[in-house]
Amino acid sequence: PNVTDPNEIKKREGKRNLRLYNGLLAAKVLAELGDRRGYELAARMALEGSWILQRYEAIFTLIEMAKTDEATLRAEGIDPVLVLCVVAESEKDKHVIYLLTNQVRINLDDDAAIRILEIAKDSANLSEEARSVAQMHLDAVKARKKASGK
Repeated sequence: PNVTDPNEIKKREGKRNLRLYNGLLAAKVLAELGDRRGYELAARMALEGSWILQRYEAIFTLIEMAKTDEATLRAEGIDPVLVLCVVAESEKDKHVIYLLTNQVRINLDDDAAIRILEIAKDSANLSEEARSVAQMHLDAVKARKKASGK
């Protein structure tokens, strides 16, 4: 019979997840150097990563890519801010949302941050506590934008 040992399945799945995580680390370094070839992996892992660490690294990678000017992103046919918006809407783990909202507030321009944080604060998938954290970050970004006169 074709019976596979459950421990062997777990072991293979763990190795696969580790390879994906390492791929995300490489994609993040490439993104820091202006190379966005890891976009598809980062987008997929941000939404479907089975390890929280995969989703964390995917978010860091997408944020790094989102710092690129919009014309370049459009020319390459990628939209990391849109993926981050989908994460803000669909993510259920409060730790991932806390990381997302904090990093977006710190690292993205005000308009992109506001777009993502507006979605997070209204997400039906989040607890009231997580939505209030998103609202706090949103208020901070709006105040920063107002103070800058933009």
